Amino acid sequence: MVVNFDLPLPAEDYEHRIGRTGRGGQHGRAVSLLSASEIGLLRQIQRVVPAPLERVAVPDVATEASR
Repeated sequence: MVVNFDLPLPAEDYEHRIGRTGRGGQHGRAVSLLSASEIGLLRQIQRVVPAPLERVAVPDVATEASR
């Protein structure tokens, strides 16, 4: 499993990062945490990665800075 706490720049690097999952013919999973301000970058990544990306929204999440 790969967990991205920040999305890579440029978007093409995302595919390289997630390539770390599922080595040796095994399945793997990549999870990326992002904020609303990163939606544009997510769209760029989706153009690069051939498989669809599943989006899961987490409601009512606040950071310490926004409290």
